Amino acid sequence: MTEVAGAGRRRRLLLAAVILSVAAGFIDLTAVSVALPAIQRDFDISTTTTHWVVLGFLVTSASLVAAAGRFADIFGRRRVFLLGLGVFTLASVLCGVSTNEWWLIGARALQGVGSAALVPAGIALVTTGVPERERGMALGSVAAMATGGYVVGPVLGGIIVDHASWRWIFFINVPMAVAIATLVLTAAAESRDERVRTIDYRGLVMLTGGLTTIVLGVSRG
Repeated sequence: MTEVAGAGRRRRLLLAAVILSVAAGFIDLTAVSVALPAIQRDFDISTTTTHWVVLGFLVTSASLVAAAGRFADIFGRRRVFLLGLGVFTLASVLCGVSTNEWWLIGARALQGVGSAALVPAGIALVTTGVPERERGMALGSVAAMATGGYVVGPVLGGIIVDHASWRWIFFINVPMAVAIATLVLTAAAESRDERVRTIDYRGLVMLTGGLTTIVLGVSRG
């Protein structure tokens, strides 16, 4: 009985970690959109350049998801998730301390790389760590929180910009990342797809390039 209760607790902690990680990415994306006028004033840059603060994140996060998912299957879902979380957190700090627009745009692109690893690895952790009878509800909860991030992000971004600095939109990711990493290390077991042994690098390059082109085209359009 105690073992069953412990397993249930670990599943709840794992689900909380994945929900927080997915929500953090979406909150960050929409909160930054609200902060763009403040960023434009601080760096004295054009509107076109300012938009790359969002596009830099979107391009890397959208184009690298498939590659990150394959790496997670081969090298371990928990390992890739924690690596993505580390990259996301480091990039958040770099965004917060940026001194010019190109530094900020580059850090945002790096942040997108971390986010691209979090999403497929996190979903894979839920899929492998939650029993099949509970899996639908668990994945639905993750999707609902992702949608919630779109709603919460602009409100949170507006509050931060009005009462502090836009830089705190990035700095608040640090304590969130510490909490997420603690939950994952406590609750998630390492897993990988033993059937997948090789990586089609040519295919990944073509897929990533195609997705990048599509994202850029749609965003610019």
